[in-house]
Amino acid sequence: KGKEEGKEAGAAKDENGKDENGKDEKKAEMPKRPKRPKAPSPRTARDQVLGAIDGDSQVRVHAHSVADLRAAVEVALEHHLDLVVVGGLEADLIAETLADAEIPVILSIAGGGDEDRSLSQRWARLQDAGVEVALSSGGARGGHALLLLRAGELVAAGADSDEVWAALTTIPARLLGLSGKVGRLVSGATGSVVLFEGSSPFDASASFRSHIPK
Repeated sequence: KGKEEGKEAGAAKDENGKDENGKDEKKAEMPKRPKRPKAPSPRTARDQVLGAIDGDSQVRVHAHSVADLRAAVEVALEHHLDLVVVGGLEADLIAETLADAEIPVILSIAGGGDEDRSLSQRWARLQDAGVEVALSSGGARGGHALLLLRAGELVAAGADSDEVWAALTTIPARLLGLSGKVGRLVSGATGSVVLFEGSSPFDASASFRSHIPK
């Protein structure tokens, strides 16, 4: 008897799911609100890479050989990286490539490499090609104490004193993103002030006085 009643009730409904009284069999359901995707979890290495590709951060590559330098330049050009070469023992051998890519070099004063290519010769080749060069101690023990001495040797070998001085002050400050704070004697900047006596700061025989701000 129950089966027969069910068949009769089913026969009374039309194709649209309505019974003989015109009522919907199913209640209208509201669409569900889509769930928001979860925010990606922070990952330092990934975020640094994405920031470099987006141009938000600088990429420094410690490289010496021509092969490593060329590989770094290719990656920088492919991904539009703000690249800076650190060390650059053989950077002068591809100076034109670096200049065309507008990649600066933080040149180490530490020795090494071909004896026929002195620091002054490497400096001259980079400058002639138009590469922006900063000077650094190279991380060698006590190298910072020799930095000004090596800079003086560059001037003695014929380098422009203004270019050498900029390689010790304004250029490093710019590469480190500190142009408005250090590297120049301007209002609002901070740093140590050294007063040199003699013809220039590169005169090794001249005495000097220093003032270190507290």
